[in-house]
Amino acid sequence: MNATASQDEKAPHDEKLEIAPRATSLKEAGGGEGNEGRVNRRLLLANLWSVAGAISFGFSFSIFGAALSAGSVNVGMLIAGRRGVLGGSAGVGLSTGYIIAAWTGFAFYFYKRPVNWRVPLILQCVAPVLILATSPFVPESPRWLLSRGRSSEAMKVLERLHEDSDGHSHGVAAVEHAQISAQVALDQSLPSSWWDMATTYRRRTLLGMLVTFSSMACGGQVAGNYGPLLYADLGFDAQQSLLIAAAGWTSVTAPTQLCASLLVDRIGRVPLLVFGVFTSGVAQALLALCSAKYDATGSQAWGNAAVAMLFLIIFTFSISEPATYVMIGEIVPFHLRAKGVALSLVVTNLTTEMITQSAPTALKNIKWRYYLLFFALSCVCAAAEWRFLPEVRQISFQYI
Repeated sequence: MNATASQDEKAPHDEKLEIAPRATSLKEAGGGEGNEGRVNRRLLLANLWSVAGAISFGFSFSIFGAALSAGSVNVGMLIAGRRGVLGGSAGVGLSTGYIIAAWTGFAFYFYKRPVNWRVPLILQCVAPVLILATSPFVPESPRWLLSRGRSSEAMKVLERLHEDSDGHSHGVAAVEHAQISAQVALDQSLPSSWWDMATTYRRRTLLGMLVTFSSMACGGQVAGNYGPLLYADLGFDAQQSLLIAAAGWTSVTAPTQLCASLLVDRIGRVPLLVFGVFTSGVAQALLALCSAKYDATGSQAWGNAAVAMLFLIIFTFSISEPATYVMIGEIVPFHLRAKGVALSLVVTNLTTEMITQSAPTALKNIKWRYYLLFFALSCVCAAAEWRFLPEVRQISFQYI
């Protein structure tokens, strides 16, 4: 299918279902939804290079991916370009990016091809270009510098961070330098191999993987990636589907995650995780009911109710997502944090891959019954999180 102006205005529904999982698959390989794969690589690259270097490396590929996508002449080239999309961040920042993308897509829907899809892809270059332009001015991590034996450079960075209007750090930098040095020395004396992750720290590793698997198993990825197609199946046209995505659930994710982030230390990690996963499962069951009723009756009232359930799924998913990223960072000792978080997010990518690849076939063949799978998974995962996860609010996991 050539992406040219001479092409038919709309691709068939089945063809969209065919393209969507391939694009999503390669997007996940190149960085997930803008966070998981990116975090995996940056955390590991930060161990080898530096924090600033890893960020610059990632955004360099983001620019390349956006340019390749915008210059696509066919679907294969467009999908290949998605491998380089590594920008964005987790939590509120990621949701804000979704909001901008959704409203941009809605705005350019009213333009003719190829402007309506090339320009939004070109706009992806803006954020990474800004990051690359400003990254030389970002101070390097003192902890990373000390771990590489560059003590004097670490001291200069700390002095710069702590200096007052008179240019003095008043000894605070020296104290922090000593503290970080002691912590780095301790970390380097502890077992930190991948084998140690699978043996000595096996329980913590598995718990981190449980958290990220549960986050994806509630089915938010299907509602997010295939939203417009699901809305079309419920009787909404293309313009209505894009507006629902932009003005609806996409625009509520950032404020929801902001509120959830503020509650993580007040309520705790585990309650937010369990509540988000379980209520997403309940919403999936209600979505199955509404969709079944719509298929049986054709009543738009049931279609509207199904859309409301899709909103609820994303809303509840957004409640638990901030706690997810906090928990996987706290659940492993500091000296293994890069490996632990990266491994947990690998599970995110693999689970997303399985869900998004199976979704088109499942939605076509078993329709609303597919949502019941997420209901079952959510119930099991919520129970497992409640039973096995420790509450680490205001406590270091290493002391539990």
